[in-house]
Amino acid sequence: MFRQKTCCWPTACLLPGSEWEPEEYLALIQQLDDEGLDDFTRVRKFLGIAGGKENTWYPLRIGELKSVLALSGGDRD
Repeated sequence: MFRQKTCCWPTACLLPGSEWEPEEYLALIQQLDDEGLDDFTRVRKFLGIAGGKENTWYPLRIGELKSVLALSGGDRD
């Protein structure tokens, strides 16, 4: 399996200008897991962001956020 050291697109889409080390993305996943959040919880609800369906945060769920963070951290499993 081809394994890239880092993945740019999730960082570019999710956290523009972020230049975290891969371990920092993975640590954030662990922190979300430690909070005991359901993967189906919407990120906007967790963060308290108000907005309509046109808001880009509207459909994003915790599980999807974790997936993007994992890719940004180099975890392809």
